[in-house]
Amino acid sequence: MNAIDYLLASDMDGTVIPLDDRPQREKEIASFAEAFGQQKGLALAYATGRDLQRVLKGIAQWKLPTPDWLICDVGTSLYRPGENGGEWILSDEYRAEMLKRFGGHTAEDVARTLKGYPEQDASRQTEFKHSYVFDTADHPEQLLPEIDGKLKAAGIHAELVYSVDVYTGEAFLDVLPAGVAKDYAVHFLLNLLRLDAEHVVYAGDSGNDEHAFKSGLQGIVVSNADPKLIADLKAWADDDAKRGRLFFASQPFIAGVHEGCLHFGLLS
Repeated sequence: MNAIDYLLASDMDGTVIPLDDRPQREKEIASFAEAFGQQKGLALAYATGRDLQRVLKGIAQWKLPTPDWLICDVGTSLYRPGENGGEWILSDEYRAEMLKRFGGHTAEDVARTLKGYPEQDASRQTEFKHSYVFDTADHPEQLLPEIDGKLKAAGIHAELVYSVDVYTGEAFLDVLPAGVAKDYAVHFLLNLLRLDAEHVVYAGDSGNDEHAFKSGLQGIVVSNADPKLIADLKAWADDDAKRGRLFFASQPFIAGVHEGCLHFGLLS
């Protein structure tokens, strides 16, 4: 890898991967990929709730730029590429960090403690992430204090990451190690690459990106983002320093990411 001066960390679904199949989306992706390929000193990491295989499938399907790092499973796994573009390698150091943050527990302990709540498909569960899905009409946000209490009573040090898909009306809950979300992995990577936070830009569109936007990084909020997230971030950015770190794009999906990269000077 060449010397790295800046890092772009981006969510995938709803950010670099569009949620519609309009013809211009492929052109927007191609335009971004071309600009990224010409930029020296800029590394790329995808930070997503997808597992590794679904990440690789999404990259191939949408012809996204090849990343330098992959943050998968809502920040609970970190991968680097193998030699000569070979298989992606799970970071053992990061895995040890996840076990410590979970208080020595794994997602299997979470599943036993929260038995009865509607789980996502087994393919969405990993060693350090257990995920649930609800209908927003049932107001699942009201269950969060109850769920948090059960985990604490079991001695599980957990982080609850709640998000809503504005297109399907589904709500998702990821139970992760304490203090861990995609922002935790981005900061771990930032330290690994010896970059200042001012040289890292995060792009996203949903509630599970909120921690990253508020973690001291510069942020690109694409225009198709959850309206509640946009409102919350605008309310949070109540001083000049915070406002300067967030860019609310006028374009959706990867066109908005491209717009934000130009704003922050990552692309020329």
